[in-house]
Amino acid sequence: GGYEECDIPMSQQAYTPVHPQQRFSASEDRGHGKTFNDPIHGHYHLPRDCIDVVDTPQFQRLRDIKQLGTTYYIFPGACHNRFEHSLGVCHLADRMVKTFHSLQRAELGTDPSDLQVVRLAGLCHDLGHAPFSHLFDNEFLPRVWGRRSERYRRWSHEKMSTMMLDYLVEDNHLDVPKDVLDRVNDIILGSKEEWRGKGEKAFLKEIVANGRNSVDVDKFDYLQRDCYYSGVSASCNFDRFFTNTKVLDNQICFKASEANNLFDLFYTRSSLFRKVYTHRKGKALEYMVVDAMLEANSVLQFSEMAESAQDLQTLDDTILKQIEWGKDEGLRGAQAILRRMRKRDLYRYVSDFVVPQEMLRRPGGFSDVMPEDISTCQDASTSEEALTPDDIVVHNMKIDFAMKDKNPLDHIKFYSHQEDSECYHIDKDKISALIPPVSIERRVRVFSRDPRKVEAVYKAFKRYQAAHLGAGEVLSTPEKPRGGPSRRMLQMTPIPEETAMKRARVVP
Repeated sequence: GGYEECDIPMSQQAYTPVHPQQRFSASEDRGHGKTFNDPIHGHYHLPRDCIDVVDTPQFQRLRDIKQLGTTYYIFPGACHNRFEHSLGVCHLADRMVKTFHSLQRAELGTDPSDLQVVRLAGLCHDLGHAPFSHLFDNEFLPRVWGRRSERYRRWSHEKMSTMMLDYLVEDNHLDVPKDVLDRVNDIILGSKEEWRGKGEKAFLKEIVANGRNSVDVDKFDYLQRDCYYSGVSASCNFDRFFTNTKVLDNQICFKASEANNLFDLFYTRSSLFRKVYTHRKGKALEYMVVDAMLEANSVLQFSEMAESAQDLQTLDDTILKQIEWGKDEGLRGAQAILRRMRKRDLYRYVSDFVVPQEMLRRPGGFSDVMPEDISTCQDASTSEEALTPDDIVVHNMKIDFAMKDKNPLDHIKFYSHQEDSECYHIDKDKISALIPPVSIERRVRVFSRDPRKVEAVYKAFKRYQAAHLGAGEVLSTPEKPRGGPSRRMLQMTPIPEETAMKRARVVP
């Protein structure tokens, strides 16, 4: 992944020089670290203190955790891992701090320790990820512990990253002072409510994980990287975020001319969710992996290893091989699921619908649809085999601009000229009339575990939609050569909106 300065040809040594104004100390010299050649950011240099972290078993584990989880099984180019993403975030964090230091060092009081802690936070912010990235924390753990359990509410990959970093420093005897380590951990937790905007130089906590408006270098890297490896085009210019920014009122602000570019940043994210992250077959594969992990959990104890850094470091994407080749009889159910996955006998997509915005605006919102809600809608008089909740997988999909139902543009401050000392808010309708009035879309998508029951699930789901939503179209799974229902758009008889709203399940 990297090489020493002495091994770099002279033509490449001059590729990305460090400007004298940006150099914090002599330790920034290129001979004290490693230079990496990255397809996203080109050649960049990381100093010795970062390389000391990279060259540990805990960090090297990230080489075996796919950035996009099971999406790799659908997009064969999406083979990138948490390892290179973490290096990229470290580089961008370094670049952002140096930008502020070169322009505002006198008023901000930035010093070498600020650069060190932000850089290390960018490098280590994903140390706590478990196998298949967000599959583990968004799908597996809620099924084991319960989504509303206190145990699950306390757990997050950000908190595990801080625990893993503490363990990494101790286990490898690294010389990292406790005050530096505490600051690094605070920045890693920057997206959490309790850390937002607190303390001196609070803007440093917005660089890696920005809890105020979600504009951060973590997003800059993963959006570029995910687009590149999945073959999807990004619609924003990421470099402009570094050349048109400054700190005002202890928060990161952007030049007003970047307003549309910032919207494009979040539009790119939502586009990736639609096209890549929630791809139908990708989610079908994801649910199969989750089911296999649940079947194997009683033997391999994945969930019990999630709360200890020492145990978590042994978990990565290779757990599938542990399951597939395990000799324990308790793994047979999990092995059968993975064998289906390897033979591409996937769970079948059945149908979906978009939840009307009116229902999302109801007090309490719209409740997640559960498998039993659909199975109980099967026509009792039908001759088809009876459905059970275990036959059905429901994906309660949410696509937003990274802040749930909030528009991040409402939380970004702008300035007009580089010499300005005050920042201000810009209403989104003054940025563009094309910015949508809503910032979240909810969709209910249904899969059948048993390919023989696709038609029965489809009919039950149609009845559920008629009873609870009242109108709309249901899109069924496309026809396959091996059989199954054909593609069709079924126009349902609309029910008056008032009646539909009364029937909708909402959270009490």
